[in-house]
Amino acid sequence: MLPRFQHTGSKMPMTDNTLSEGLRTAPPLWVQTEEDADTTLFALGPAVRGSVLCIASGGDTPLALVAGGAQEVIAADINPSQIALAELKARSVESLDLPSLETFWMGHDAARRMALYQSIKATLNATSRRFLDSWLASFDSQAFIEQGQMQGVGSELRQRDPTLAGKLTCWFQTRTLPEQRTYHDQHLQPLAEAVAALRQARAERWFGSDGGESDARVAQEMRERFKQRFQHLVAHIPVARNPYAAHLMLGAYPPDARPPYLTATGQVRARQSGRIRFVAGDLREVAASLPAASLAGIDLSNIADLLSEDEVARLFRTLTRVLRPGGRVVHRNLIWQEPYAVADGFTRDVEQSRGLTERDRSFVYSAVTVDSLSWG
Repeated sequence: MLPRFQHTGSKMPMTDNTLSEGLRTAPPLWVQTEEDADTTLFALGPAVRGSVLCIASGGDTPLALVAGGAQEVIAADINPSQIALAELKARSVESLDLPSLETFWMGHDAARRMALYQSIKATLNATSRRFLDSWLASFDSQAFIEQGQMQGVGSELRQRDPTLAGKLTCWFQTRTLPEQRTYHDQHLQPLAEAVAALRQARAERWFGSDGGESDARVAQEMRERFKQRFQHLVAHIPVARNPYAAHLMLGAYPPDARPPYLTATGQVRARQSGRIRFVAGDLREVAASLPAASLAGIDLSNIADLLSEDEVARLFRTLTRVLRPGGRVVHRNLIWQEPYAVADGFTRDVEQSRGLTERDRSFVYSAVTVDSLSWG
């Protein structure tokens, strides 16, 4: 079992207005989504075959839902640049063969990447095209996989400590349980410290660290919780062929550890991405615009981390209206282990939530929570 994480009641180091305005104007913060697709599909269960609302983020979750059989996916994000990026990922999966897809997302040839972009840009909506025309031109020879200001820090680690990064790459590609436990005792504690510090520094660069003692306490709690989760990964979850750990720690995907859309089978399944509807806007506003009882499932990411209890309650009242009875809400929580109390009308599957948290391959989340709507 994971050690229970007790937070001190502090909030994230930002006001709601600052967060909203900052995200609405930021470049993409998440180019790859650190969410285990297997966890999402298992948690939603039969609900995945209906209409599902999710956060667009880096585009991986909408593609995973389509590949898992979703009839329709509404991918919402308050950050318009994330919508453009997620749409780009979906259209590239539809339009490119697998070698070209790998080159586009993992290659360092800027000219080749732009040529591939030109071949698919007509499939994007006009707003996405305007943003991407400018954004893509700024990359030079850096690969997409190395981008993302708030996510994996493996590429940064390679620059700071190439020796440690090289040892980690060799270990990562060959270790499965139980051998990785011994290796952890000897080599991985410095890595846990380094990665936790880099993630904290990235968060502070984007969201600031000038909120005083409360902000410092939150940052330290996040750092300690990440180290706990990292130790849990090494002790209990096979590392080899884990794309989420690979992206976080290596800044790259080895050939045998790739997200579903970058595999032959996964790409075939994800090519139904025309079923994804991308919507820029606040989640509660997007949900409120949907017809009553129109959704079978909802996949959220880090929403309750950033909201007050009253705001979470208002969000779930909206979700109650748009979910069908029996519909499921899956929520990943980065900081707090219990992000919200069970909302009126919802029943929490405590055992499933605990089990999904403990075996989630992305391992960075403090909790994966599964609630079902028991009445409409």
